[in-house]
Amino acid sequence: MIFIDSHAHILRSLYSKDLEREIEIIERENFFKINDVGFDIESSKEALEIAERSVNFFATVGIHPEELVHFKEGDINLIEELGRKNKVIAIGETGLDYYNNDVALELQRDIFSRQIEIAKSLNIPVIIHSREAFDDTMCIIKEIGYNNAVFHSFDYRLMEVKSVLDFDCSVSFSGMLTFKKRGDLREVAEYIPLENVLFETDSPYLSPEPLRGRKNRPQNVKYIYEFFARLRGIDIEVLCERVLQNFKGRFKKAYIEEEQCSK
Repeated sequence: MIFIDSHAHILRSLYSKDLEREIEIIERENFFKINDVGFDIESSKEALEIAERSVNFFATVGIHPEELVHFKEGDINLIEELGRKNKVIAIGETGLDYYNNDVALELQRDIFSRQIEIAKSLNIPVIIHSREAFDDTMCIIKEIGYNNAVFHSFDYRLMEVKSVLDFDCSVSFSGMLTFKKRGDLREVAEYIPLENVLFETDSPYLSPEPLRGRKNRPQNVKYIYEFFARLRGIDIEVLCERVLQNFKGRFKKAYIEEEQCSK
């Protein structure tokens, strides 16, 4: 079985002195594949550097809406340049965050749109962060007409996921799915077609039950797989194979890179 963590932040700023140890552990456990996701220019460069030296890692590069307080115009060109690297499989995380975010909404929408355009030009997915901004998020991706997208750490309800599925985007479930008070997310998980499903840890955040309160790690994605499998009455091996195919289908550049590494 191969477990895919479609969204983690294995970065020096978040793991400090434990970073190299974490990478070594993941490299030893070769039944994991990690998409290491940047949130600004420096973390995007670091995610790429890690991915280039480890077959277990891929990289995603982008600017998170909360990081736009530091935005410089040249940053967009840098994201496009990084997006052309072999181990970069998506643009993101990018999106809209209307919860306690001091960044002007107009700037959020503009930079989100421009990062989608980069993903479109490179023919790779865009990984979307959307918090209390669903209608505007969907409006922008529909206006651009690019549905090669993943809604990461999905945090909306059944009504919203139906709109996401109508546009044929992927939905990635984080440890929130296992939280006792998230019956709304479990309703989404029971409804969603298996071909649209991905799983993630969002490490070092959102540790799943029974590990809440601890720093999250990519290996903990197994708990989310297991929870979803029990919820849907699916054999875990069948689920792993389905999600692997979903990942390869959505992140085609990762599949090409993986094939080249195996030759």
